Amino acid sequence: MDKCDSITLSAPYEVEGYGCIIDVRMNQTDKVLIALPSYISYDIAGDDYIIFKYNKDSIEDVVNVEKIIQKKIYENQDEWLDQHLTKNDIRLLTQSSIREFGSYFTISCRMSQEIYDIVSSENRPFSPEISIDHILCKSDSFSIKCVLSRIIRNLPELRFHNVGKEEDIPVASLSSELEEVTIDEPNQSETVKLTNPTEIYKQLYKIEKKKAKEYRRQAIDAYLKAKDIKMRYMVTDIDISDDSDDEHL
Repeated sequence: MDKCDSITLSAPYEVEGYGCIIDVRMNQTDKVLIALPSYISYDIAGDDYIIFKYNKDSIEDVVNVEKIIQKKIYENQDEWLDQHLTKNDIRLLTQSSIREFGSYFTISCRMSQEIYDIVSSENRPFSPEISIDHILCKSDSFSIKCVLSRIIRNLPELRFHNVGKEEDIPVASLSSELEEVTIDEPNQSETVKLTNPTEIYKQLYKIEKKKAKEYRRQAIDAYLKAKDIKMRYMVTDIDISDDSDDEHL
């Protein structure tokens, strides 16, 4: 079974507040996932969309899936549509998730709040895995919608420093041959003195007690400042419950 046969489209159904949609699935139940290579760049639109920039060769899988979707719409149109459309009609009515800008292409994907938080807070490169999720059907278009399913962190190539030659060498070039190493036995007359656990706990207690005293001092300073403001500016319209914690200071 080739990929074209594996991709299936659900019958159109209405989603209140959104519109008529067609689900895109692999073997009727699984999501159609595509692992893309590292992007050239990306932009975040709002807090739920991300737009990746690629060259044409990098998005070939997405282009092929969208061609299959158009073919599936054409094959099922007698059951789904009130009028007959040619293959060219469907191609022109399809709004791709891909946009062309000169020699580059962009892919727009919706993302969850969780992924948004990660991408917006961590400035680390990654490779996106996207899902060709559904088609939004309107009276004049079939709009293909993608979702950023997950991000795959790009790990840097490990390099080790060759002390003798003062140069970096890749991991792949390291020799896999085993070398016999002689380990000198320790001097039997030498002893190692371990710190008594009680002493460690005493030190921890002193550190935490010092922190507690500092926090208490800061709380008292803040309270005195608040009280000074209240008395100086005759602040009287304060909920009595605000002063209920004073007795704890």
